[in-house]
Amino acid sequence: HVQPVAGAAPTIVGGSSSNSVDTSVKGAVIGGGDNNLIGSLSDYSIVSGGYSNQIVFASLNSTIGGGLQNTLVGNDHYSIIAGGQRNQMDDVVLASSIGGGQQNDLQTYVQYSTIAGGYLNQIQYLASYSSIGGGQDNLIQTNAAYSVLGGGLDNAIGANYSSIGSGFLNTIATNADYSAIAGGSLNVVQSIYSSIGGGRNNTISSNASYDFIGGGTVNSIQPGANSSTIGGGLFNAIQAGAQWSFIGGGDNNHEMTNASFAAMGGGSNNTIETNAQCASIVGGQLNTISSSGHFSAIGGGKANTIGTLAQYATIAGGGANTASGNFSTVNGGSYNNALGDYSSAAGTRSEEHTSELQS
Repeated sequence: HVQPVAGAAPTIVGGSSSNSVDTSVKGAVIGGGDNNLIGSLSDYSIVSGGYSNQIVFASLNSTIGGGLQNTLVGNDHYSIIAGGQRNQMDDVVLASSIGGGQQNDLQTYVQYSTIAGGYLNQIQYLASYSSIGGGQDNLIQTNAAYSVLGGGLDNAIGANYSSIGSGFLNTIATNADYSAIAGGSLNVVQSIYSSIGGGRNNTISSNASYDFIGGGTVNSIQPGANSSTIGGGLFNAIQAGAQWSFIGGGDNNHEMTNASFAAMGGGSNNTIETNAQCASIVGGQLNTISSSGHFSAIGGGKANTIGTLAQYATIAGGGANTASGNFSTVNGGSYNNALGDYSSAAGTRSEEHTSELQS
């Protein structure tokens, strides 16, 4: 039936006799369905059909397409719930949308935001210009504006201008603005301008900005290790203060506290120790560059060691070799020791204390 409004466009109410529009409302439409409602001060709003859908109060130019028990609570201007079941927009939601799904929620003072679908997804208070594509129990937290969460399960964003593609239990923490997690599970970013590609249980800690972990499992970049990268692998770590450092992959490789500008290609159980800046280990196993071994390098092999304070030292490869002097070199082989400055050793069980220049 047509419901006249004095001096204004009439309202049209179709469908069941239990559908109703407040008599003061201008230009509103209920197309069909049953037990649907458009409340007072909701001029030019539409409920197309469905069952028990409600535009409760003062929501101008807003729409519910259909579905079951969807609700615009109040002052939700220029907004739409296309369908689904028990989806809701709380008070003062402006120019926002819920596409469908079930029990999705846009909370108070959210503007220009979207939940496309899924189940129990939520955009919280003042997280404007944000969107959730779908999935279940995904959350964009209070004040996390301009953020995007594609889908997955139990993912959460607490920062501005950040994104999670999908996955399970991934988290971008509060104040970790401009960060991203593409996917995977149980990954955490706590710093600005940082990202994790995927994998499981990877962490970029707080105060570690501009960092990247590509994937793998239980890799970590710790506080103060700014502008550092772990490509992947297992149980690799760049520790506190080791800025501009790199681990390509492998397992159980560690760049220790303040080992800035360090690089490690891969391998297993290799270590660049505290304050060994600009040091590198290409690969191998159980290789170590000791504390303050600046500008030193190990190519590969197993159980090779560059000693404490041995700067500009090199071990090309082999096994159980040691270079302890500045500018010392072991070219390869096994059980060789270059112990003095500028010394060199090669072969098997060779030991050099001085260079030819010193002798």
